[in-house]
Amino acid sequence: MILEEKYRSGGWGGRMICVNIKDSEFMKDFIFGVFCYNQENYIIENLESIKYQIVNHGKDINCSIVIGDDCSKDRTLKYIKLWLYENKNVFSHIKIIDSPSNKGVVGNYISLLKNIDTNNFKILAGDDLYYKNNIFSVLGDENIVISPMLRFHEKKVIREQRYNLKKFIVISDKQKYITNELKFNNCLESPGVFLDKRLFDEALYTELEKYKWIEDLPLFNYLFSNKKLKIGISYQPLVMYRDDVGISTNKKHVRNLEFEEERLLLEKTINVRKHNLLALRINKTKNSILKRLCKYYYDKFDADMITFNNNMAKAENEATEYLALIRKNAEDFKTRRGLK
Repeated sequence: MILEEKYRSGGWGGRMICVNIKDSEFMKDFIFGVFCYNQENYIIENLESIKYQIVNHGKDINCSIVIGDDCSKDRTLKYIKLWLYENKNVFSHIKIIDSPSNKGVVGNYISLLKNIDTNNFKILAGDDLYYKNNIFSVLGDENIVISPMLRFHEKKVIREQRYNLKKFIVISDKQKYITNELKFNNCLESPGVFLDKRLFDEALYTELEKYKWIEDLPLFNYLFSNKKLKIGISYQPLVMYRDDVGISTNKKHVRNLEFEEERLLLEKTINVRKHNLLALRINKTKNSILKRLCKYYYDKFDADMITFNNNMAKAENEATEYLALIRKNAEDFKTRRGLK
């Protein structure tokens, strides 16, 4: 039922757009955050994957969306507005943050965070997708949930062993283990990490504001070093990560050089043991032992690991079909709107 619909700052043509639609008194709240820049080729697929989640799993969830466009030079913002107009009844609240200048990945991410007013949320880049499994299943007592992600590019889904996440499953003190690992490398894959908004404070925003292109490693380093975390592990994938177009993975990306320079600076600041040869050797040995335990024992005898492996095999086998569905829905939308 539409209770209220309002436009601020000049409606769809303004700098910020807000639409309130559903009554949320008896429903759980969840906000989808999307940060994007020049992603007209992928943004509709991202939005269609959000719609898939809501239509198939969000019956009892009051879902909103906040989109931060970092002054795109292509038709990303146009596509977003057209899609949201056609699908506005899917959401209880819609907000577009249309930046007048390019802030960079971190600035866009912080802007999104400060416009999220519920505890349950997920921010995802505009070129990535939600997988078909129920992402609302992570809503619980944990303030951080780590899920495996499916990597893909074009029509190919990449099969992986995922030993990093397998180690998290078998380790009892997950916070201690991950805190130590972050001193050597970013062992977490941020697209698959779900966080409680109550973890964020001004000190965290101040830490993130030191950077322009890298938000995940400073974020994780701060949280695991300064917060008491209740960590959950999802045994099934919830997100699909496009591994061939982003600033961190695509060497041809216009901002990749700036990203690499910032990454090296960040490693000197946060990865305090990466150049300590003795500590590095001890860490590699420890992880090698854990990897072998996963491969030769836990994969065969541990119930949680068997469930995880079965879920991942099933997802890898079905992801191509799901990806084709999302792309068809995106192409159908573009055809209806004369965007092709």
